Amino acid sequence: HDTMSIVLFVCLVVFMVALHSGQVQVRGQAVPSKHLQSLFAFQENGAHTWMGGDAATSVTLNATHFLWLFGDTLVGKWNKSASQRVHQGVSMPHQTLAIVSRPPPSRATPWHTRYVMNITKEGETHSMFLVSSTDESDFMWALQGIVYFNTATKQENLLLLGAHIVADSTSPLGFREVETLVTTVTNPHDDPLDWSYSTCGLPFTGDSVQLDWHSYIMGIQPDATPNDTSRVYVFGRQNLTEAVLMQITPRDLSQCNLFDAQFWTKSGWQSGIPLSLSLNSLMDQWSAEQTIAYSSKLAAYYTFTMAFEGTTIQLRTSDNLLGTDWSSTVAYALPAPWNDTSKYFCYAPKIHPELATNQNELVLSYVCNTKQFETLFNPGETSTYVPVLLTYAV
Repeated sequence: HDTMSIVLFVCLVVFMVALHSGQVQVRGQAVPSKHLQSLFAFQENGAHTWMGGDAATSVTLNATHFLWLFGDTLVGKWNKSASQRVHQGVSMPHQTLAIVSRPPPSRATPWHTRYVMNITKEGETHSMFLVSSTDESDFMWALQGIVYFNTATKQENLLLLGAHIVADSTSPLGFREVETLVTTVTNPHDDPLDWSYSTCGLPFTGDSVQLDWHSYIMGIQPDATPNDTSRVYVFGRQNLTEAVLMQITPRDLSQCNLFDAQFWTKSGWQSGIPLSLSLNSLMDQWSAEQTIAYSSKLAAYYTFTMAFEGTTIQLRTSDNLLGTDWSSTVAYALPAPWNDTSKYFCYAPKIHPELATNQNELVLSYVCNTKQFETLFNPGETSTYVPVLLTYAV
């Protein structure tokens, strides 16, 4: 009886510590979703077939339409009979988009995916957001976004956060980030090829200062569309792996005006030049492609993480967004062949709440690439470099 009492007491102490720290304990395993995976089935389009891309961030445009942002994208011919990408003539623009539409509940039609590419009159495929209109080595990687209501125009705008990238032969990656770019789209419900937008650069950002603000953006009130004067959270990355947080109005953000922005520091919320403030890291090992959301079922914030070239995806949860204590559990172990790190590397776990069927389900994606580019054109490799969609029951 004494032993049992000690065990129960220890369990109670552990529970109370976790509760006090903000941790939320979750157990389970993610599973692949064949239904959702069909969203990224290849659609034959001659020499301009979308054949895979990374980043794979989703942004809710309205109740039935969702924008997907892809990074470097394989575009070319698809040999359907051989289930094989055709290497000859393939191109790789730095960014393509997709509009994923969901039918209303009264209709039994499936989800629909329409890929959007910047194709010139000559048939060349360019990146969607070139900083220089003709230079593919000077572009924006749009990585995150949010729709907000513009009270002046009485219309919805779309804010996109991205990295301004330029080629740099001295960098190990072959490029460097100049700054965080903010793009404001004034007609986000039109065809993306007809978008009207403006872009500005956030000060005090880029590789030179080890600070960016394009990890994630979300309304402070979950599931509510913000207006241009209500503050939103913007998650950034400092010193490559530290998660930092800013709150700012969409109006100021669209103008790259940080004067009234507030930054989460070790002394609480403060205004000022972020480089002169002691920014408080919310989470260690934060990646540039990490997303976060709030779950009403868990009554907590959650995020999925994956070490670069790791073989597992971790689910981290906390009921305190501003705290530093996040519980962690293995949500998914990569299957073969992608767990072979000598041939593949996997990354970019993203959250997609709009794809969940109810509050008891979390939806996430990740991407695996091959260390030998030519391998992507082998038979049987058509699932490589395509976002993999998983569901996680809570």
